[in-house]
Amino acid sequence: MGSYLPAQVKCAAKHVQAIILAWANAYVEAFTSAGLPSDEQTERDFQMLAHQITGGSIAGVRGELELRSKRLRIREPGLNLPWHLEIERAMEAAINEGVLKLRRQRLEALAGRNTSRASAPAAIARLDGVTETRFRS
Repeated sequence: MGSYLPAQVKCAAKHVQAIILAWANAYVEAFTSAGLPSDEQTERDFQMLAHQITGGSIAGVRGELELRSKRLRIREPGLNLPWHLEIERAMEAAINEGVLKLRRQRLEALAGRNTSRASAPAAIARLDGVTETRFRS
């Protein structure tokens, strides 16, 4: 198999994670600059976008492997290996971080609208506690 496939997969995983987090930051910035809280539909759209980015990246790596094997007239590396799982794990980590950013933005935007700001820090602290236990597993 050599080092070509692992290098391609690692590069694709980093790329997927960076692109997904860039989109999450763009969503948060757009809602914050408009002074609006994000919503659950935005989270679903963000997750769908992340899956599309990941699918495109996996297809790109698969295409590179196929092209390389045809050019060099060798067996395609990784045919029976689940190499795509590393890219999908990077996607899941980025989705979790992005959804956390969107939820934090929602709480902060809602706290800005409320006259009693005492409830917002408590809600953010609850959100932090939930996500800390979620990422420990």
